[in-house]
Amino acid sequence: MKAQEIHSILLEALAAWRASNTPIRQLLSKNMALKKLYAKDRRRVRDLIFGYMRNQIWLEDLVKESLSARQNARLSRRKRDLLELRTLVTKPGFEEHQELLDGVPSVADYNPSQAAWPKWMRRHLSSKLGPESRVASSKFFEEGPAFFASNDPQHACNFMGGHVSPVDICTSALRAEKRLRKEVLEQVNKGHQTQNGRALDVWPMDLGSQIIVSALRVEQGHRVLDMCAGGGGKSRLIAHQSPRELVCLDINEHRLRACPKGKGIRHVVADALEFRDTGFDRILVDAPCTGSGTLRRQPDIHLRLREDSVPHYTALQSKLIQHAKSLLAPGGRLVYATCSVLSAENEHDSLPEGRLMTPDNDDSDGFYYSVIN
Repeated sequence: MKAQEIHSILLEALAAWRASNTPIRQLLSKNMALKKLYAKDRRRVRDLIFGYMRNQIWLEDLVKESLSARQNARLSRRKRDLLELRTLVTKPGFEEHQELLDGVPSVADYNPSQAAWPKWMRRHLSSKLGPESRVASSKFFEEGPAFFASNDPQHACNFMGGHVSPVDICTSALRAEKRLRKEVLEQVNKGHQTQNGRALDVWPMDLGSQIIVSALRVEQGHRVLDMCAGGGGKSRLIAHQSPRELVCLDINEHRLRACPKGKGIRHVVADALEFRDTGFDRILVDAPCTGSGTLRRQPDIHLRLREDSVPHYTALQSKLIQHAKSLLAPGGRLVYATCSVLSAENEHDSLPEGRLMTPDNDDSDGFYYSVIN
């Protein structure tokens, strides 16, 4: 495909994203021009768009600072995007895409210290992340490996032919250097059994999410509440730990459809703050949050978030924590979790100090959890 056609797809995708503020993955999934490309070219466009989103702040600053005031004033948004994309391909890891932007001038070589969060987010970042200089150049701004959960990871490795490897720090986790085709998972989950005779189950799930479930320490005979069950990934892993009862609670009926079904599993569509059942041995509060820690999977999340959304989330989180405590059985265990790296969402006064997981330290997206016994 000609470079100019690639330019057109790239620029139209960025223009659509700016006009709608829709998550970029969703926009690309509906882009008809992109679907017509060969698989290799689709991947290259995707890599460039995601790379641009992750690095947009330093790219914009670098281009602006490299041009005169008059040049900046006369540069259209479309031409500026093209100039920033050309600058991106000087970044290590993007060299293979340089030919797609041949003929477009570049203003400077890549300077990793300039990769940064928006200014308002820097004020809210958890101190647990370390110095700002380290945060700015961290692996948050790179695409991470793929992780999967399984009810028998070792057995799954045998069937997946070297595509994945076990993770030492989490007994349910499998790691893959690249995304696996849907057909690979379907084949593994079709007719294979675990070593104890159950149906083998493998599904995509970030490492941090799996570590949070392990912090619950679910045992057979426990009554477990997944208070904000959402897409069902954590409930699915909990169900494989054979609790006596698992309640998947969410305000959104559609999202609950992804939760596991079976004996001892109950789906409840309700506002968590109005749920009154008590006596749970284990409660997971996977609280609604900004999602600021998911930058590796959602490369435009830091560009779509707004500072005025933070108080809404923190107020709701505080209410959920207090209500969850009232539903816990004596001697029970509560795990509060977010996929955020903002201190206001994680370091609530009612919580003991918890653990912040990061791509640099844990090979995970940005997750936080705190345990109440």
